[in-house]
Amino acid sequence: FLWLKYRENVDLPPLIVRRSLLFSAVAVAVLWLLTLGPATFLWRLSGADRLLTWPWQMLLPGLPFLALLAGSLPALNSQLACRGYWAALLALALMSSYPYLTANFTQYTPPVAPVAVYGARGEILLLEANLQESSPGDNAATLETVWQSVQPIDFDYNFFFQALRPVENGTDYEVVAQLDQQPLALRPATSWQPGEILTATYRLSLPVDPASVNLRYYFGYYNWQDGTRLPVNRGPDDKIVLFGE
Repeated sequence: FLWLKYRENVDLPPLIVRRSLLFSAVAVAVLWLLTLGPATFLWRLSGADRLLTWPWQMLLPGLPFLALLAGSLPALNSQLACRGYWAALLALALMSSYPYLTANFTQYTPPVAPVAVYGARGEILLLEANLQESSPGDNAATLETVWQSVQPIDFDYNFFFQALRPVENGTDYEVVAQLDQQPLALRPATSWQPGEILTATYRLSLPVDPASVNLRYYFGYYNWQDGTRLPVNRGPDDKIVLFGE
């Protein structure tokens, strides 16, 4: 609208028009580049990652520049200076944005309290952890997990699932089997959306018959680069302890 007013009443110098459009295009391009993976180190270095929840929010300051670019079309191209074009373009924009405005529902009733809360900021809620030991002849333990990401996660954490048996003194335990991998093969932790509920089932092969040994199991998340485990319930513990049924 402002572009058309200027077009009708004022002859803008071409240099000002070109500079305005070029500046807007460069600003939008820079903001878009800041949402990509290679710009991660800049966010962490400046600490600006704490200001935003999602990278695309960086595009919000670019909206005025996008509006300037889009609004220049009917002013600079007389063929587009038609209200019919405006109505059609506006309708297309509204129709294409509809899927992003619809709510996604998860049919799951969470427990009253989570089994555990992982991370210094409480990033991961472990909602369920159901452990079943197999029948004799098939030495294995199966762990069914349900968890929810409630904060953006900045690292692709692995999980550990260990089976331990008591040693001779009866007070210490030794690891007899373990799993060490990503929680979801095709969904690294950095791709989990806050509020999203995820499920996975893990099967751990055991070298002993669980019916003959009093096994206990450890489950938690850790940084695979330096071995640091995520704290549990914001305390000194870094794992939960499970017992077979």
